[in-house]
Amino acid sequence: MKVIKPSEAEQITQFGGIVRPALAIGESVQLSCGTLTLQPGEQMKEIEKHNSDEIFFVASGELKVAGEDGASIYAKAGEIVYLPMGEWHLSSNPGGVQTVLFWVNRD
Repeated sequence: MKVIKPSEAEQITQFGGIVRPALAIGESVQLSCGTLTLQPGEQMKEIEKHNSDEIFFVASGELKVAGEDGASIYAKAGEIVYLPMGEWHLSSNPGGVQTVLFWVNRD
C-alpha cells in the first residue's frame, strides 16, 4: 500500500496546463494517473487522443472538453468525464476559478 500526494509529484508545464504525473504501473506503463491544473480561460495547447480509454474526475472548477467534430461537453466539480480510446479531445477551463482534474488512462 502507498499514499501518493499529487502535490509532491514533479510538476510539468505541458499541453497548456500544469501536469503532475503521479503514478505509472506496469512495465512499459500500462496504467497511469495524475492531475491537470488549468487556470481560468486556459486550454490545452493541442488536441490529443490516446490509445486507451481515459477518465477525468473534476476535483474543482469546470471543464470543457471539445471533440474533433466541434461538439463539446461540460463537467463541473464532482463529475467524471469518460473519453473512449482514440477520441480526439481538447480540454479547457471555461470558468472563473482554477480547474483541477484527476486523470487515469491505460497506455
